Amino acid sequence: MSTDTPGVRGEILTPAVARGTEAHRFLARVASRVPGVHDYATLHRWSGEHFDEFWGEVAAWFGVTWHARPRAVVEPV
Repeated sequence: MSTDTPGVRGEILTPAVARGTEAHRFLARVASRVPGVHDYATLHRWSGEHFDEFWGEVAAWFGVTWHARPRAVVEPV
């Protein structure tokens, strides 16, 4: 499937996050809160290095309401 939006093919985002998309708004939110995040590449790197914080941002973005706030994304083994 092809679209007229640069950086978007179907439901798969390429590293160029198109302005005006939800992905771009999420990137802007994280960039405003996390020093060093300013584009897809830095968001991707940060998400792998700080996955608890990344998934916390995702949960906040989607308005997840917790019954009990999790301590971590993945429990240590």
